Amino acid sequence: MAIESTDEHNGEEHVDIYNVQLDDKVTKFILSDIVSNLKKDKDTVEFIKRIKDSFILLPALKVDSKNEDKKEFYKAINIIHDNIPLYCNIIINILDNIDTFNINEERGIKLRCGVNSKGYLVSESIILKLKIDLSNMKNLINNEEEKKYTGVYTINIEFNNKLNNINEGKKIDFPVLNKENCIDYFKWTK
Repeated sequence: MAIESTDEHNGEEHVDIYNVQLDDKVTKFILSDIVSNLKKDKDTVEFIKRIKDSFILLPALKVDSKNEDKKEFYKAINIIHDNIPLYCNIIINILDNIDTFNINEERGIKLRCGVNSKGYLVSESIILKLKIDLSNMKNLINNEEEKKYTGVYTINIEFNNKLNNINEGKKIDFPVLNKENCIDYFKWTK
């Protein structure tokens, strides 16, 4: 893990930039911890169940003999919900069996935050670049048949956010709502 600080001028304002680079070990630990907590956190599992139940209760999304795709959708939601611990175990097993994420200067998790002279966060970016090579994995998911897994998965996620004029007045013009630019959710509940 590496942390560095630099100075930058954002227009006329001085901004301190903090960069954090996470290595293989820390990245694996964070991802494994997130998945482990998901499995243990009853509130999260209950929240997923409530979302599932709210979909099923919407009258416009009721399943009948005509809509097989909705039946498949609900079946998939139920399978995912009922097997959250199993899926978490599979992900944890994969993370435990990855030798490296192949993280180098171009890969890994990079966090970049800009803080102004008043201590406010004025910019942030998160870049996640992972490369998972299945052929380098050992003991992948209870492999009784000794199958050889191949394939390379590349995951790239990028998020950028810049904030301007912190604590200054903002004027927001909302459009006038009409039938062309909005959805009446209440008609689904009838």
